[in-house]
Amino acid sequence: MTSTMRKGALVRWRDDRGYGFIKVEPSDSQPGSDDLFIHAKALHHMSRRPVVGDTVYFQIEAQPNGKYAAINARIEGVSPRLVDSNSTAKAFSSPAPNAKQNAQRTPKHKSKRKRSSQSPLIGIVLRILVMMLLLAIGSELYQHFWLTPDKPSIEASTSLTDTLNIDVKVNADSVIARAFEQRQSGVMVQSQGRVTKLLADDNEGSRHQRFILRLSTGQTLLVAHNIDLAPRIDSLNVGDNVSFAGQYEWNQRGGVVHWTHHDPKGRHQGGWLRHNGRTYQ
Repeated sequence: MTSTMRKGALVRWRDDRGYGFIKVEPSDSQPGSDDLFIHAKALHHMSRRPVVGDTVYFQIEAQPNGKYAAINARIEGVSPRLVDSNSTAKAFSSPAPNAKQNAQRTPKHKSKRKRSSQSPLIGIVLRILVMMLLLAIGSELYQHFWLTPDKPSIEASTSLTDTLNIDVKVNADSVIARAFEQRQSGVMVQSQGRVTKLLADDNEGSRHQRFILRLSTGQTLLVAHNIDLAPRIDSLNVGDNVSFAGQYEWNQRGGVVHWTHHDPKGRHQGGWLRHNGRTYQ
């Protein structure tokens, strides 16, 4: 027997096992309860795999073992997949050959057309960066050859370098902001932000150190750093600045950045975290 449609947030997901758990929002007719089990087959018709932080609508059904599970589920903001349901369900529920690799390859099934749509934007950003770099070098040469030896303009040179770094960061944050607005996933990004919250480690499957960064645009990102493949940042505190390179995945809270480490098999572009002058990858 099933219930009316309920709402909740996906708080845990084992992509290698094909199941996870939902934190159910309480309602007037049905109060909230412990985290609710959900199997991949309940989301087989969605156009992408679920990720932690997704808002999910579902019904609750009693199972033969006396427990309850979510059925007839859908992910908020994600359109259904227009393919044969049986083949899709099999693809969602079959375990990956390597849990650590599969957990990080969520966007593998994405259309190549979506990635190619990023190439014109990346080309424009690269041209702008090259022009700014050439202007900075030209300014350095001008000061070296034309200013008098007894009055070097060190302050002007430092100001130009700082401006260049700020502009690069703003452009990188704009790329992330655009990916969030267009609900894009699988985008490799690089920027830096300030730590606003430290979260408990995710120890389901591959272990991940988790914390939240705020970018210069005000957008927040959840960083999920695989500490089975890369060192943990033990000295991390709220208010610290952290630079990062990794893969962006969309969710309604600002997005998630993972792949902040090397790929042991060399099949995926590696990422990193940088904190207090040390790089973690």
